[in-house]
Formats: sequence, structure tokens, C-alpha cells
Amino acid sequence: MIEETAPTQREEDIIEAIYRSPHREQGVTVSELCKALGLAKPTVSLMVKKLQEKGLVTREPYKRIFLTEDGTEKAKAILRRHEAIKEILIKSGTPEDIAELDACKMEHFLHTETLEALMNSLFDPKEKERHSRK
Repeated sequence: MIEETAPTQREEDIIEAIYRSPHREQGVTVSELCKALGLAKPTVSLMVKKLQEKGLVTREPYKRIFLTEDGTEKAKAILRRHEAIKEILIKSGTPEDIAELDACKMEHFLHTETLEALMNSLFDPKEKERHSRK
């Protein structure tokens, strides 16, 4: 059964980490995710189980983890939000390293309408289109 609730912040972090992994086509391990995110194995294992229930990842017990088609689309959307927010912060004068850290946090809670308003005020149409593609 696939659960219809949206992923939590931690779950989104796991989706993004899988998508960004150079091993995503071969699948990633819980250990790789723990290292990438600085989380304990039980935490990551629980989040992966929840993501399986939501139909965003697949995994056989003690095997590699893969994004489903829906998981890949969700990861792409998270990454687009992240990159748009980071670019907004840099354009506003935030140093790139700080913009990266803040974007990691803001991508989860910034309302879509707020992000859209910021993009409208700071991006030219081509930049906005690049960040808005679905």
C-alpha cells in the first residue's frame, strides 16, 4: 500500500542525497546515506521504510536503495527549489557557502508562493523558467 502523505524534511533530505549520489543508478546503501547526512543507521533505516511506504524508494532488505519514478521527480523538484533559493540568496549578497547551508534548510519550509514571488522579483524570465521546470 502506498501512503499519500508528503515526505518530511528528513525524508526529503534522504531523497535528495540518493539523487545526488554518484551511485544512484547502482543504488545506495544505508551506510552511504548515514555518512552523507550525518545520521545514525536506525534513523536512516526508519526513514527509508517510510519512503518505501510512500512509493518514493524501493529496497530489498539489507540491499541497495533506489528512487522510484515518483521519488526521482520529487528529488528533482527539491533540487530545483534548493538551487533557486541558493541563487536568490547569492543575488541578495549572501556568501555562497552560507547560501548553500541556508538553502538546505529553507528548501523544506519556504512556501511555494513565497519562492515564486522572490523568483519574480529577482530573476529574469529565462532564469525563472530554468528554476520552474517540472
